Amino acid sequence: MAVPVAIGVGALAALYAGRRFLQGPRCTSTKSLKGKTVVITGANTGIGKETAVDLASRGARVIIGCRNIEKGKEALKEVQERSGSTFVFLEKLDLSSLESVRNFADTILNSEPRLDILINNAGVMACDYQKTKEGFEMQFGVNHLGHFLLTMLLLDLIKRSAPSRIINVSSSAHAMGSQKINFDDIHFEKTYSAWGAYFNSKLANVLFTRQLSKHLEGTHVTVNALHPGAVSTDLQRHSVLSSIFVAPLRWYTFKSAEMGAQTTIYCAVSEDMEGVSGKYLADCAIKEPCKGAQDDDAAKKLWDLSVKGLNEIPEEWEQHGTGQKGVPGILKKFCPHKGRLLCFLIILKVSLAVSLNPFVLLRKKKKNKAKKVLEDLSQSASKGKNDRSEEEHEEEMVDTRTPAEIAYDKIKEKRAAERILKKAEKTHKQRVEKFNDYLDGLSEHYDIPKVSWTK
Repeated sequence: MAVPVAIGVGALAALYAGRRFLQGPRCTSTKSLKGKTVVITGANTGIGKETAVDLASRGARVIIGCRNIEKGKEALKEVQERSGSTFVFLEKLDLSSLESVRNFADTILNSEPRLDILINNAGVMACDYQKTKEGFEMQFGVNHLGHFLLTMLLLDLIKRSAPSRIINVSSSAHAMGSQKINFDDIHFEKTYSAWGAYFNSKLANVLFTRQLSKHLEGTHVTVNALHPGAVSTDLQRHSVLSSIFVAPLRWYTFKSAEMGAQTTIYCAVSEDMEGVSGKYLADCAIKEPCKGAQDDDAAKKLWDLSVKGLNEIPEEWEQHGTGQKGVPGILKKFCPHKGRLLCFLIILKVSLAVSLNPFVLLRKKKKNKAKKVLEDLSQSASKGKNDRSEEEHEEEMVDTRTPAEIAYDKIKEKRAAERILKKAEKTHKQRVEKFNDYLDGLSEHYDIPKVSWTK
């Protein structure tokens, strides 16, 4: 009798030890994040929610972006209760809509003076063939393009908050399949494979990380990609892995959401990751990605394709630049670090207080100027090769810009004109009221008086 009992106990102990081993290591850093701001996409469930709980418990101001607001509210309440922090906030973010991505980015830029950690966590896996609102294949659109655009729109703020970190949640699936991006049919319009599209999008995450790290050299902003492990979450809801017959195997071999979040947390807080950029991690350690993920030519080609496909990049972001422009740069030179934000707000307040007449008088002029710029762009785009003058032809022949740079310049001009129109549509009173709302959001940091629009 004693022998069978001993065998049974030994078997249970072995099973427990095996499951504990498969859960992977835990991030052991105790670093505080007080005064830091974190944005996490897809944090209403799974490893995103567990990451939010951990970082909020470290004192960070955490903003979670969720597609489903109702589920997001439930997750928000849970994160606040489990972390003991009230500095957790919810914003709507649908990565399958570029308009939603832009609105989310605008909200962050208008409400947050800094952004220390951006975690691109949201994703879909092995879903049936679908398209985003802009017509991109769903998995490539959500897992790569949506996060690509969000990162670009927030990049200037992230730079100003340096040292800061960008974290892209990828997967070991990037090494599966052909290990190459199919640039000839990147949206799988010819033949669709649910898993092939997923592999493609996860490889894009690693290639994007590799290329972005080169652009960020010297900025004290790092970017890294990671494999969270095989984690039992809602991500598998579209795949065979969600089957009830696979449930026992998932329970034993897959990580819990809490343990699956450990590598993300490690990338966000570990002192060992200071200054480390362009790497791929798994189980809280740097690993070597597949050969396809180390292809610099493919990374550059994906970058150019993403810029063209999105037809959108922020005006203040330069593809190869690292310096800061405008008033923030001036403040950096003349204001102490801790008082930089306050100096900037004072300058804005004074500008608003003394510039009533210029704003009102220039509204019509700005509209006319913007319309003229848009008309010029439209006329330029409609001209055929046969209508070009010899001088324009010669300039085109000596143009050394890359296609991505040419597209960037055109988009920059168009966005500038659209911004002028949008700004001119608002009255001075509306702009001051929006600015006062922004000051209300900073009341926890500074006691700043309101601006009067009549003075």
